Amino acid sequence: MHKGISSALASLSATAMVMALLVLVSAPAYGDAHPSDPATPSTVTADALPTVQINGVVWSQVVIGNVVYAGGSFSTARPAGAPAGTQTVVRNNILAYDIATGELINSFSPSFNGQVLSLAASPDGSRLYAGGDFTTMNGESALRMVALEPDTGQRIADFDPQPSNSVRTMVATESTVYFGGSFFRVGSAWREQLAAVRASDATLLALRPVVTGGRVDTLSLSPDGSKLAVGGQFDTVNGTKGNSSALAVVRADTGEKMAYPASAYVRNGVGGDGSITSIASDDSTFYASGFTFGRQSTLEGIVAINWSDLDTRWLEDCHGDTYSVYATDDLVYLAGHPHYCGNIGGFAQESPWEYNRAMAFGKDAAGIITREIHGYTNFEGLPHPKLQTWFPALSAGRYTGQNQGPWNVAGNGDFVVYGGEFLRVNYQDQQGLVRFAASSQAPNLRGPEPQGDAFVPSLSSTTAGEVRVRWQAAHDQDDTKLAYKVIRDGKNSAPIHTVEADSTFWDRPGHSFTDAGLALGSTHTYRVFASDPSGRESRSQTVSITVATNDEPSSHYAQVIEGDKPANHWPIKASDEATLVDESGDDDLKLNGNAGIDPGSTLTGASGTSLRLNSGIAADAVRAHRPNEFATELWFKASSNQQGRLIGYGNAITGNSSNHDRLTYINSLGKLSFGVYERGARRTITSSDSYTDGKWHHVVSTLGANGMRLYVDGQEVASRASTTTALELDGFWRLGSDRMSGWPSAPSSGFSGLLDEVAIYDRQLSAASIANHYQAGQGQMVNVSPVAALMAEVDGMAVEVDGTGSSDPDGTVTHYAWDRRRVHCTRGSRNPRLPR
Repeated sequence: MHKGISSALASLSATAMVMALLVLVSAPAYGDAHPSDPATPSTVTADALPTVQINGVVWSQVVIGNVVYAGGSFSTARPAGAPAGTQTVVRNNILAYDIATGELINSFSPSFNGQVLSLAASPDGSRLYAGGDFTTMNGESALRMVALEPDTGQRIADFDPQPSNSVRTMVATESTVYFGGSFFRVGSAWREQLAAVRASDATLLALRPVVTGGRVDTLSLSPDGSKLAVGGQFDTVNGTKGNSSALAVVRADTGEKMAYPASAYVRNGVGGDGSITSIASDDSTFYASGFTFGRQSTLEGIVAINWSDLDTRWLEDCHGDTYSVYATDDLVYLAGHPHYCGNIGGFAQESPWEYNRAMAFGKDAAGIITREIHGYTNFEGLPHPKLQTWFPALSAGRYTGQNQGPWNVAGNGDFVVYGGEFLRVNYQDQQGLVRFAASSQAPNLRGPEPQGDAFVPSLSSTTAGEVRVRWQAAHDQDDTKLAYKVIRDGKNSAPIHTVEADSTFWDRPGHSFTDAGLALGSTHTYRVFASDPSGRESRSQTVSITVATNDEPSSHYAQVIEGDKPANHWPIKASDEATLVDESGDDDLKLNGNAGIDPGSTLTGASGTSLRLNSGIAADAVRAHRPNEFATELWFKASSNQQGRLIGYGNAITGNSSNHDRLTYINSLGKLSFGVYERGARRTITSSDSYTDGKWHHVVSTLGANGMRLYVDGQEVASRASTTTALELDGFWRLGSDRMSGWPSAPSSGFSGLLDEVAIYDRQLSAASIANHYQAGQGQMVNVSPVAALMAEVDGMAVEVDGTGSSDPDGTVTHYAWDRRRVHCTRGSRNPRLPR
């Protein structure tokens, strides 16, 4: 845990932690635009609705009724769909548009000579306040802060506070306007970055907290008007030194600073390398967002703090700056550029980084933050909210030179609106402004998105009359649950299989279906359709296969492996070609580089072929979820110059992973090593003998409650009992080459030898099972638990048992065991009577 917050997190009350853990157990489902659970909150859809565009940047938005007011730095507006520089009208730094249609409101056209940084509305909607860097409005003096009539844009003359410098944030009640920025005077009176005036005539009020070391960027007022949350790029409030949180809560009448627990770990005013960028509020909570550069400041996501007692409700620890927050009745939307949410159950940090500039969270705590692995501030142990399935694609822009997209988010009950400098939304040109609507008011155009060729079904036929169809889930920008149907022989055919399943862009599991009863030797085509709850559909390519006429024999070794129920098993058969078929699960491996099937060498009693890597790889496109209990098993054959990585886990399917772990490799000395990261430190165990003798060897690496253990040729050769966990990384299993730098005696190149019979288990294998597997691979007959096929019929105390579907490689099944009630039968006997 990073220095500076470990003691703060350790001081969380036992009651708070118990409550957080209880919430984790009952975590809600993903929220999306069309949730299947009525109790789950609905986001707006990811449809980018046609909206007026601007030629610069929008910094602030406020919604009054059905009108969106947008302020920023721009000089023209143009209709949705119009290319830049066409169909423009003059709008100097402020405009208004209809939230239902997205069309510019022509009757509102005040003109400011400098950028508008902040907008706020009076509670009754009768006034619109604008603040910024401007000094004139419509050619007349207007020093940085004015009040307007929302319908006409006319200035309200009695309101003229005249702050000495920029106004960056405002919040208004019927009687008072609070504002902050980088000013040091209001009129002729001293006020340091924060002040309040009477709404009716701009008379300066007594509120005067002393903010030093920077500016105020954001304000929010508690529902009862007693507390004012203050955020920005400042060091101290009222002379208080310490953690420099850049977030303060003061009494709205006196400016007295109030204590709150999050100040111990939200410290965005340290060294000037961070800020609290936005504060939004609802009836019970305020939500503060932040950015950092460097590692002195801490918060890049959102912290939720109760208004009542100022205790922390949760902290959203996605990384990538957050610039603006908007709270609805059920959800919290953000604008920013998160690129990592892996420690709250969200998406991993990819290489290169992928930015999600518009996202949403539930308002309830839904889990506990796990340890940070990328060098960011570690908020491990705090509660976090649920990341929702809502990911519209907003691009970066060029106007500010900061390479950002949206800077602001606002809305009303039916719409969420984003403003910034982005140039495209959902891969279509749309500059600076965009609307998103609830599903009842949206076209619901965003459907399932297949990713690469993973959605193309993978076909195999190893049993006479059967075809196994495998595909990887698609994902959808605004729906978690998708429906799949498998079509055989033409798009007009009825589905032969349907299934519903959850997926997100970072979590796309594999699916499979076995199509049985087909004519031997016949040829069939298959296609997979994916659809979302609104009926939008995506279709895979069509692929074909000829049905096997004979059962491909299952080796004795494969039967031994399958008896121990691996999560994945890749026997490596001649028919695999470019894809290794998973005999136990749904995770076929794609071959890349020089990897290919070798027909000339195989393990005794196995399938007859092996995998020659030649420094290539075979990778699983399905992301695994940071297993801390597992076993990897394979056979390898290597010569003296064929050291390399055999199997491992990383965050890339091809190329070198930027983060990697859980690897078994032949080191530069020809010895076998098994390594994991344990809380940032490399832990390895290594055999004493070398194994690059051109013979087949069996290696099993296990991690779990029994520590790290390495087995070679049926015997344990190294262990480390104290290491029971690995890197908190969601990644991909892959065979062959990947990053090896930094590991002890790391080989200089990828593995170029042979692999066979690869398996992964979701538990540690016992020493006895490992010895059995080795013996089977040596050609010895090993007892295997029979696999019985039970009939569906039960007549009183009698149960139908069909022994013909049972298998036992070394003899005939002679009896079946039924838990507490034994069934005795010989092969083929029917209706055995259960003992009473």
